Amino acid sequence: RIIKDEMTGERFFKMMEDIREFMVNDYLEGNLMTAVASRHFLNLPGDVIFLDEKERPVLQYFLTIISAQDVFGSRNIRKAEYVNEDSLVQGGKVHSQDQGLQVQPQGGPLTDVPLYEETNKTTLQHRDMQREEIRTRVKALLSQLNKGAFEREEVISLSLLSAFAGESIFLLGLPGVGKSMVARRLKMAFRNSTCFEYLMSRFSTPDEIFGPVSINKLKDEDTYERVVDGYLPTADVVFLDEIWKAGPAIQNSLLTAINEKIFHNGDHDLYLPTKGIIAASNELPAEGEGLEALWDRFLIRYVVQPIQRDTSFIELIRGNSAECTISEHLQFSMAEYEEIQSLRKSIVIPNEIMDIFITLRTRYNEMKRKYDEEEDEETKDTPPPYISDRRWKKIAGILRTSALLNGRDSVDLSDCLLLEHLIWDSDRQILDISKDVSQLIGKSVVKAVTGLRKNQIASGNEENKLLYSPDGGSHYVIESGEGQLMISVADYEKLSAASKYGRFSDDGGIELCSGKGDFMIRTTNPGTVTINNFTYPLKTLPKYGTSETMITMSRPEEIMMQFQSSIESNIFLRPLKEYPILEEGIRKVLSSSKKNHFAR
Repeated sequence: RIIKDEMTGERFFKMMEDIREFMVNDYLEGNLMTAVASRHFLNLPGDVIFLDEKERPVLQYFLTIISAQDVFGSRNIRKAEYVNEDSLVQGGKVHSQDQGLQVQPQGGPLTDVPLYEETNKTTLQHRDMQREEIRTRVKALLSQLNKGAFEREEVISLSLLSAFAGESIFLLGLPGVGKSMVARRLKMAFRNSTCFEYLMSRFSTPDEIFGPVSINKLKDEDTYERVVDGYLPTADVVFLDEIWKAGPAIQNSLLTAINEKIFHNGDHDLYLPTKGIIAASNELPAEGEGLEALWDRFLIRYVVQPIQRDTSFIELIRGNSAECTISEHLQFSMAEYEEIQSLRKSIVIPNEIMDIFITLRTRYNEMKRKYDEEEDEETKDTPPPYISDRRWKKIAGILRTSALLNGRDSVDLSDCLLLEHLIWDSDRQILDISKDVSQLIGKSVVKAVTGLRKNQIASGNEENKLLYSPDGGSHYVIESGEGQLMISVADYEKLSAASKYGRFSDDGGIELCSGKGDFMIRTTNPGTVTINNFTYPLKTLPKYGTSETMITMSRPEEIMMQFQSSIESNIFLRPLKEYPILEEGIRKVLSSSKKNHFAR
């Protein structure tokens, strides 16, 4: 609303781009500056900017920049608003200082105003914005990582997800399908990162992986210590090809390197900077060779297929090199990586997700018990997957990371589709596990819809909300308190918990747009829209006693549509059509919902 009243969306985003040019090396700080600049540029009354310890130097540097570069042309900063415990300073000129600010009120003396002490006043709104900024940035990063990598979008996104979760990924595939390319591109996601690649053989030695023994240390200090620079212990991204050909000495060191990120070097431990370890092979580990512990360390397991579509194959043959470049402002620094590691711990796992975990755990434990009790080896079928308690804990971490990078504060059912890459330990299990996961997710959605119907019947409110439409079903009305603001029914049905770009339309309404718009819009509750950080209800009318045009919003159908939208918007998933079992289940529930609605 403020953007609409004060300036056009085009001017606002041009201003943001101008500011970001001065801080190309730090994306998050650039966004903070954008937020501060927008408040000053729009000259908003009564706003208060809360700064924490990390943000102080950012604001100080920002004030210096806009003073020197005159970002806003002839318009100077006319108002500053900062919090120092209980004091609020407004008006006058602002001067950047090492320990705070100097503020000169209009007609008053120059006064030192230190920025307020560290506080826990970070609001939920700020956290929502932070998560959405992370999602926007990760999505843009994946877009650049995927350039020229035909039909490799899913494996690249899963490799990035495993890195942000601090886990490892195993790629199963024939030679020449681009497994090493994935590792080299993953390296580009992190600022100033290094990559270690090695092709294992049965003759490989620990020296080739972890570095040679230091002759000087051994001779002069009688210490057995490796020179690790340039080898696995100092790399940010590691790619180990033909992993199962490594000898026992290498495998034992990899166990702690992968799981605890520790390497024992002589008489001390090295804490590894490794963000992602990618292992690859054209075969699974052989049974009975003691590889089970190492195999269990690879949390995500993915089969890389040769290019399937003719159009992609033609592009590969006719196209130029598949090398890509990543904009520096999209790359994540070590500090940002660690912040994501911290933020993901606060992501909530709802009960409906835990129900899926418990159901799968109970099912596979019972299948394994029966399999172990079967005495006739010839009649035994494919063994069920073994999922350790440690693995379940790490699976939860992957789903939390997916939720965070998708801009949410809790895991949802769409994240559970990742389980098909997290559970199997034999390629013969993949299809059955995919079916199990899809069916359980579908049942959870049906359960939610069925429970809702029962609640509606019990409460005598089976018909549900009636949304007002002033034009016969083309638009809904947003009750913003600023006159009649409309959104098309089609755009509203595209909304989900993940924010999208929106803009003000020429007819006085709002609409979705593919590129940068005037604001971010989403919906988390039926019958509402959230624009930036403010939630507004859609206008409703009672069922009877009115002659105005109304649209009945069927809650079961809306739940299904929102679930479908959550899958389409999840940046780590394939399109819904590539989950045929789940898609068919959604169609059936939608069909049943429509029949029940018209019957009423």
